[in-house]
Amino acid sequence: MRFKRLVSAILISSVLSVLSISFGGSLNITEDNLKKNPQKVENQKMSLEEIAQLKDMIKQAEKRERDIDKRVGKIIDDFLENKNKKYEIKSVSVEKDDRISTMYKIDEIIDRVEEKNKGILKYYFRKYSEYAGDKELLEKRNTRFSKKIEKEERNNSFVRFGTVVNAASYSITDAVDYAHTYALSYNTPTYPNVTSLGGDCTNFVSQALKAGGKVEDSTWYIDRKNTQYLTPTTIPQLDYSWDLADPSPWISADQFKDYWSAKVYTSEFDENDYLQNHDTYFTYPHFRGDAVQILVKNFWWYEGYHTMMITAYGEDPSGDSDFLVTYHTSNKKDKLLADYVISGFQSAGYNDFKLKFYAM
Repeated sequence: MRFKRLVSAILISSVLSVLSISFGGSLNITEDNLKKNPQKVENQKMSLEEIAQLKDMIKQAEKRERDIDKRVGKIIDDFLENKNKKYEIKSVSVEKDDRISTMYKIDEIIDRVEEKNKGILKYYFRKYSEYAGDKELLEKRNTRFSKKIEKEERNNSFVRFGTVVNAASYSITDAVDYAHTYALSYNTPTYPNVTSLGGDCTNFVSQALKAGGKVEDSTWYIDRKNTQYLTPTTIPQLDYSWDLADPSPWISADQFKDYWSAKVYTSEFDENDYLQNHDTYFTYPHFRGDAVQILVKNFWWYEGYHTMMITAYGEDPSGDSDFLVTYHTSNKKDKLLADYVISGFQSAGYNDFKLKFYAM
């Protein structure tokens, strides 16, 4: 199996190298050369303090997602004038049938609800229909409820993974330099520090992506209103000093997943598969400046809980190559994705999660 993966990876890399040259992929060639000479990294192990921080981050993120689920149910009940809070109950239920029922109701009313409520309803639909196992809902997710790639993002692009990628406007060097500069600190007052609101990891990666040239739009953005709350500890404080979409893919890991999955090529790996075969997956066309997320299983669906950026290429003590990632919340720079991050999450008690890569 490992041999087949390696052969597949070599074939994919070879084909894409040819395509990249034809479509301005000199950056890929540079990155491939860097990957051939990964830096040696000493044995790394996540501290108990960081493990506690990550567990707290996930706990807060779970609460935030359940609050969103409850809001969805309330929007439906208010629209239908339900007094018994039928969908406010169903929308937060862990039973798959209840969430499926909620999604079918969203499909029924989406064209008639207020414009301001459509975004959160569509987010809920896309999120849970991916894992519900309902073919009709999945078809609607990929058509009626899909996020469309903006036309302008196809300009000045090249092919990567067989997908159009905007290369000219994204500087890997600028994105990585930003991540390294602020890996252990915060760029306030330009951006907030939202560590107390469920973690600063996605906010940090969003900043690095913007520094690399990714362009804000009506959903993925942040603007400062004033400097009163540079480190908000409550949502009202955040809203008082900062303007963001609601819900916001700029600061929320799961909304980041929803937003960028529609715009760039993504690939997923099970935790143990990546842990055992990261030397093989290292040969895949993922590079510095790409984002990586930890998706943790919650009952029957997966949620994005931790966002990181690939900032270097490393070689672990066993001699296997791996990506080095930089991230916030516990604020780490150039840590091994397999030996440090994945092993750390497993030590924290999370034993059913995926890694999702975003080819920026």
